[in-house]
Amino acid sequence: MRITFLLVTLVFACSSYAQSTTDTELVINEAHGDTVRVALSMDAPGDSLEAGVWAFEFVVSTDSLVQFLGVDSAFTLSAKQGWTTAANPVRKWVGGFASSRDAIETGGTLVTFDLFVPDGANGSVICLQRLRLNSGNPASNPVIPCAEVRKTGESEE
Repeated sequence: MRITFLLVTLVFACSSYAQSTTDTELVINEAHGDTVRVALSMDAPGDSLEAGVWAFEFVVSTDSLVQFLGVDSAFTLSAKQGWTTAANPVRKWVGGFASSRDAIETGGTLVTFDLFVPDGANGSVICLQRLRLNSGNPASNPVIPCAEVRKTGESEE
């Protein structure tokens, strides 16, 4: 009986460390004054991830003028029952996880976050460094998504 328990544990541990082949993209939404909302969108998880996406994390990389304000999961995939999202504005870190193993299995907006973009920073590039979906060894590290922040109605100088 002890051997059976050990085998079941090993199978569970291996399946929980599967990798995702999901593509991601940053979408810059309309600015409201100096605040810009950015959405992290993803395709549906690939076939290599049968359990879906059950955790994510990234660090927002910007130039020194742009300030990270925080995260918002309302009306996103990470707003599902059993999901928790958090942010550290000082470190520009964002993370989320499913506490009840309620994985995300569809594509869409994973999470949104807000940036303060003063006039002198219009046209700045933002990237999501250390983007990871799920955990494990190795974790899924999609291509780093980047986008240019341009407030509506402002032209390049």
